[in-house]
Amino acid sequence: MSSVKVFYRNDRKKFQVTYYLNGVRKRPLFNCKSEADSFARKISLGLSPEDQGAVRIEDAIKRYYENVSLKKSSHSHCNEKRCLNLLYHFMTAERGITRLKSVGLEDVEAFRDWMLSLTEFDGKPTRMGPSTVNRMLAVIKHFFKKNVQWRNITDSPCLYLDLLDAEYKERRAMTQDEYDRMFARVPEWYKPLLQFMRLTGAPPSTIERLTFADIDFSIRTFYLRRKKGAKARWKRIALPMTDKVFAILIKQRNGSAGLDGHVFKDDCGRPMLADRICRIGNKAIRDAGLT
Repeated sequence: MSSVKVFYRNDRKKFQVTYYLNGVRKRPLFNCKSEADSFARKISLGLSPEDQGAVRIEDAIKRYYENVSLKKSSHSHCNEKRCLNLLYHFMTAERGITRLKSVGLEDVEAFRDWMLSLTEFDGKPTRMGPSTVNRMLAVIKHFFKKNVQWRNITDSPCLYLDLLDAEYKERRAMTQDEYDRMFARVPEWYKPLLQFMRLTGAPPSTIERLTFADIDFSIRTFYLRRKKGAKARWKRIALPMTDKVFAILIKQRNGSAGLDGHVFKDDCGRPMLADRICRIGNKAIRDAGLT
């Protein structure tokens, strides 16, 4: 491509950019010099006019963060952020693609295979199994689906993407012996939380929101707040206390500085968040040899 020229046309009262594309002279007009200079600079960098109007992958990811990921739990948001960071790194560094519309089915398939063989990303060693890759691909599929809705692309490149064959382990309840081995390997301050979780079946996402305002000791009832999905409404579920649950909550109340705070806290007085509850529990399971 020859040099790009920008000049003002008195007869049209506009700025003209002159350049050649595939041997054909092009002369687009702009109302102001800044627009003409910006267009000329991009042409000089090798971007075609069609590519200049296309949405960049990083801009599409940013919009997805702000409109989709931030409405989810912190754990889901972190997982989606890592997944889309991997997608951006692969498309730009490995495939040389910067525009969303340039991503095809073969690129997403290559990304899927790359995640299986990935050994290091962002300075950390990583090894993904088929089930983990499938969860990543679910995020990628939704990402491209939203961009079709936003009219950034016409069709999703994941429309005919095949998931990997993965072996899913059937979940089962922990036996009393397994629970005792795990219970012996958690910190003392964590044990009431673990007992409460086992007796009630409450997930970490509801335990992190449980405050003393959600407990009515007079009628032996506690309320769990739960929300599933970005558009779902908060639900306040009333559950009766057994004698063991009542004893745990009474002990937590007596050891708390006030009745308006969170029920379960760590040894430093900080409320327990769902991701930390899971990390400590998973570590105890590994230490007990139950994996």
